[in-house]
Amino acid sequence: MDFQKYLECHFGYEEPILTEELRDKLNINPNTLRQNLKKAADSGIITRYALKAGIYYRPNPKPLFRSSLSLDSVIKKKYLFDSANHRIGYVTGLSFANELGLTTQNALAYEIVTNREKMSSRKVIYGKSSVFLMKPKLLVTARNYKLLQIFDLISRFDDYSERPLEESIGKCFDYLQGLTISWEEIKRYLSAYSEHDQLAIYRSDLIYELASKQRAFRGSH
Repeated sequence: MDFQKYLECHFGYEEPILTEELRDKLNINPNTLRQNLKKAADSGIITRYALKAGIYYRPNPKPLFRSSLSLDSVIKKKYLFDSANHRIGYVTGLSFANELGLTTQNALAYEIVTNREKMSSRKVIYGKSSVFLMKPKLLVTARNYKLLQIFDLISRFDDYSERPLEESIGKCFDYLQGLTISWEEIKRYLSAYSEHDQLAIYRSDLIYELASKQRAFRGSH
């Protein structure tokens, strides 16, 4: 399969195409890959992402649409999921608090915890937008990411929410609805946080609620 055909078969319109992803999947020489990408871009098969080098996408050919690539889709592809679509990161900070309806403030920057980051915190610029990447306290998976999001939120709750925790904890419970995770796992995840953060999480009644659900789950089986 030639390079152009590969792109058409494996990437939809306006889906991020990452240079490092192609290099890993195709096991191709970097110089050859650069030449193939340049040829595909020059012929209009793909378009270079304006905000960051090394990212491309297939433009939508329909004239009714102005083809573009959203930063959200780039963040999702680069930091939240791996090439096999396994969860490797999550959104945290003000953006997550806004998603839960705990604040009306709009985040000025993205805050992302991802397995791909090795530094405690690092800022990456995408045009006029800033993305703060953070190393996770422990490996992020599809099984634990929601709980880690809530732990992060509660540990810095006053920085994000416009309402007291006791008035907002219900939304945290709702977000974790359907979560099936063992008490041993909960304790292991909690141990990755500082004593100060653990105390805040315990005081929130979140742990009590999760423990109650585990007892109810075991009792029904």
